Amino acid sequence: MHFVQREDVQGIMCARGGWGSLRILRLLDYDIIRNNPKMIIGFSDLTALINAIYTNAGLVTFHGPVASSFNQFIYQSFKRTLLTEAKDKISLSEPKAAVIVKGKAKGRIIGGNLTVLNSLLGTPYEFDSDGAILIIEEKSEDPYKIDRMLTQLKLAGKLDNIAAAIIGDLAKLDRKRNFFPGYSPTLREVFEQHFKELGKPTIISFPFGHTQRNSTIPIGVEAELDATGKTLTFNNFNNA
Repeated sequence: MHFVQREDVQGIMCARGGWGSLRILRLLDYDIIRNNPKMIIGFSDLTALINAIYTNAGLVTFHGPVASSFNQFIYQSFKRTLLTEAKDKISLSEPKAAVIVKGKAKGRIIGGNLTVLNSLLGTPYEFDSDGAILIIEEKSEDPYKIDRMLTQLKLAGKLDNIAAAIIGDLAKLDRKRNFFPGYSPTLREVFEQHFKELGKPTIISFPFGHTQRNSTIPIGVEAELDATGKTLTFNNFNNA
């Protein structure tokens, strides 16, 4: 909490992901965080931190790089989202993204790593997905594990009332694992099964998460997804 209270500190970027952020959530003073707004950035395991701070302190946080993960694309996205003056309207687009459900929707952005999001369920840091644009990313999980986690979100009511969904740039979308004889869906098919059923605008292979193209996306801001046009546009996110 020391750096949160320092007036000369404008932002806090996590050094790396991995594990452990869930363990510290109960140790944080969310009133102090709320009264000393900082730009807090991270992804992967830090999904717990950035969503808990948004949920409990009401501050916009950022699903973006950790200090050990920069390249030119990541730096340019980070700079554009956080360090430019023209923050009133920023658009991210990906022509190579695949459309699962066409359409447009507006809502605040929530989400991050699927495994970590599920770990927040049933805790004081559980996220509110009603009316939200849900962003989901993962790293090297088998299709049956993704199916299990998406089913858990569904059973917990976290998919029922979302406005839209954006799925990150997962590697090997067409891979299978013969876990059940005669039934081996690909990763892409698992996402399609869950989100086509919802009928909400949804795209997959958007550039964020465990990828060399990890775009910086603010958590908690109002945004619009044009799934047909494969574009996410978000508005002012100033915590001041």
